[in-house]
Amino acid sequence: MTTTLYYVLVPPRVEVTPSQLSVNHGSSLRLFCLVRPLLPVKWSKVNGSIPSESEQDEGTLIVNKVEVEHTGKYRCHASNAAGSSEGFTSVAVFGKDFQIDNIKVDLNILSP
Repeated sequence: MTTTLYYVLVPPRVEVTPSQLSVNHGSSLRLFCLVRPLLPVKWSKVNGSIPSESEQDEGTLIVNKVEVEHTGKYRCHASNAAGSSEGFTSVAVFGKDFQIDNIKVDLNILSP
């Protein structure tokens, strides 16, 4: 009796989370790329380049100390012999001038 093994190759399916992210200048961000079946992934930035100081670890893109220039659309791509798939996320980075942590309004100055 002989045993025959068959391998089924399926195209990848990519999911990127979060689908949108807003962060303040100087903070860090993490983008997650989940792919099935498990394959290596490649991160890229649409109409730009991945920040040189970024790290990639098992599908996660990590950028510490984000800059306003890091704003944009990011792509995660995976492929095998059966096909390819990609997912996207949008990142908005607010500059120092736009950070508002605490606002206090004195309503008395609005009275006639």
